[in-house]
Amino acid sequence: MHRTAGLVAALLVTSMLGAAAPAAAGTEGGTETADLVTLELTVVDDDGNPVGRADVNVTYDGGYNETRTYSNGEALVDVPRGVTPEVHVSHGDYVRNFPARIGEVTDSATENVTVYPRSTAVVEVSDGSGAVENARVVLKKEGDLRTVERGRTNADGVFESDDVEAGTYTATVVKEGYLESTSEFYVEGTVTESVSIEGARANVDVTVLDAYFENATPVGGASVSIANDGETVATVTTSDRNGEAATRLGVNTEYDVTVEHPDYDTVEGELDVGEQESLAVTYNVTRTPTLSVNASETSVAVGGTVRVVVTDEYGEVVGDAAVYRDDTEVGTTDANGVLSVPITEAGEFEVTAESGGVSSEAVTVEGVDEGGEETTTTTTTADTTTDTPTTTEGDGSSDGGGLPGFTAGAAIVALGSALVALRRRR
Repeated sequence: MHRTAGLVAALLVTSMLGAAAPAAAGTEGGTETADLVTLELTVVDDDGNPVGRADVNVTYDGGYNETRTYSNGEALVDVPRGVTPEVHVSHGDYVRNFPARIGEVTDSATENVTVYPRSTAVVEVSDGSGAVENARVVLKKEGDLRTVERGRTNADGVFESDDVEAGTYTATVVKEGYLESTSEFYVEGTVTESVSIEGARANVDVTVLDAYFENATPVGGASVSIANDGETVATVTTSDRNGEAATRLGVNTEYDVTVEHPDYDTVEGELDVGEQESLAVTYNVTRTPTLSVNASETSVAVGGTVRVVVTDEYGEVVGDAAVYRDDTEVGTTDANGVLSVPITEAGEFEVTAESGGVSSEAVTVEGVDEGGEETTTTTTTADTTTDTPTTTEGDGSSDGGGLPGFTAGAAIVALGSALVALRRRR
């Protein structure tokens, strides 16, 4: 009888020792067996009472150990020397918002881990018109700067936390277009807190500048579109006088801003409007890259050249720009943006330039042949009229002021006949 009782007692002791041993232990390379130290953990509630049958998971870099507390709240865990473990506790009635952190373990140590009654915080958000959907709610426990829970209200304006520790909490509520509101309340079990928020807007002044030159110049006629969550909430146009525009936007909101102008590259940015009464923002834009070709003449004699100057979108000369006569590259501009383009034959040519992947509009230059000009002489006879092409050099033709129908030869013949007649009379 006594031997049986002693055997049962030995089995009970062995069972208890087994419960204190890690249920699972491992590292990246397998079970750690060398150079271990023992953590003696005691799990208690917020009144200091031991919490038995709590699942304990001790994690550290490269491994973990799991066990369960005795009825006296104690558990023994072996961990490698030199690690900095975290203790996670799970229990049906208790919870911790964050794992318990233990400093570097260099020798066996004793640590108390406090857990709190499992609770739920419910926050109802409304404004003057009723429930507010999609409001951001942040929960923090008194004395701890860390965020315990965060989320957004549903269609009924309600946010419900996961399981949290019992205690005093601050609920901070923020919604786009509303002023921030905070409320402090005690949570134990399931507690509902109502929070009211108030809408507000801020004056926003927008300035658009061309900052290409040292003295930035205002850009008028720029369209500024402001959107939130993909929906445009405001569109304004800057004035020609100072490049400014004004609007009013909801507070505590992040906006996407798009600045557009026909002569400038589109600029996209972000605008964060807090709870200030007014806000001034500036967006710098640069002109869309362009090239222009300016020809000194539009008509050039064949064999001559036309001087062209290539400039960019700001009127600055562009060196090393490739210049084309029709589809033929004829050279590149010098440091002053200048190139003399040869005109090799008669006809119209299109002169263009290209630099940095940007091409100019074409300028038309005409090549003129200044050699002989073809004229047409019309000869009329009694029976027929014929057009005979003749080529004249300079201004060699003249009607001599003679009578109609008489040529120079006919005049000489008539003069000779008159002299003969005069001699006969004598």
